[in-house]
Amino acid sequence: MRHPPEWLKREIRLRDGTCRGLGCRTHWKHCELDHTLAWEHGGKTELDNLALRCKPDHLAKHNDDWHTTQQPHGVIRHQTRTGQTYTSYPDGSWINNGLQPPPPPPPDPYNDTTPPPF
Repeated sequence: MRHPPEWLKREIRLRDGTCRGLGCRTHWKHCELDHTLAWEHGGKTELDNLALRCKPDHLAKHNDDWHTTQQPHGVIRHQTRTGQTYTSYPDGSWINNGLQPPPPPPPDPYNDTTPPPF
């Protein structure tokens, strides 16, 4: 089965939320479901082989010399043609070579519960 059923599409959209390309934050509404291991190469249409990708990142994955693998729970490992490894997590964080996690996002000013100084 190449095309996932609706329940699986919903589960992946909930898990990923945005494009899984490194640094890309394109909302799931503008993404496609992509087999990490291509269906033509034996990749299965299942949760641990599907991820959201925007059109540019989907094309880049197939046209560049990157090697991408997916582990359970939506963890994706990307390896560049120069050997650098990046790990992408469904919550939007990623780690370069496991050495430096990305900085945390700035606090949301609308959720600040600190009372005003007056």
